[in-house]
Amino acid sequence: MRRQLNPIFIAMGALLIIAVAVVYVIIPNLPQATTTLRLGDGVFKAKVLADDSSRAIGLDGATTIAADKAFLWAYPSAGKWPVVTSDNKTAVDIIWLDQDKHVVQIYTDASADSSPSVFVPRSNAVYVVELAAGTVAGKAIKSDSVAVFDINAGDIK
Repeated sequence: MRRQLNPIFIAMGALLIIAVAVVYVIIPNLPQATTTLRLGDGVFKAKVLADDSSRAIGLDGATTIAADKAFLWAYPSAGKWPVVTSDNKTAVDIIWLDQDKHVVQIYTDASADSSPSVFVPRSNAVYVVELAAGTVAGKAIKSDSVAVFDINAGDIK
């Protein structure tokens, strides 16, 4: 006598397979959050890093940053958010912005060889921008510059 599989177990197995596919295949391949960032004389397509998991990935091993690209870290509150460059494979210019998107600190040409390898602003910031090294000078980004970009506040976690 053969036993038949319970349809509930079959349905649960199918749902489990679908859930695994969503988590490991579909979600990682969704488009990354981006925004247009205007700062100084520059216009950049910025990858937005607005939650703990995307901020932990950071530059993700990038060996170069294109002249028209940026990484934009967004934090849920103001703080002296550090930038660690010890694992960077390319030099970067780092800009911290306050809640009104005013530049509060700039470090240029930070790399894995920099000393220190952890950069911290003197003032609280809500956003951190990383650009290719040399961009701050080339795009006239100064301490009185104001950035323009849109991020949905509900996405910042």
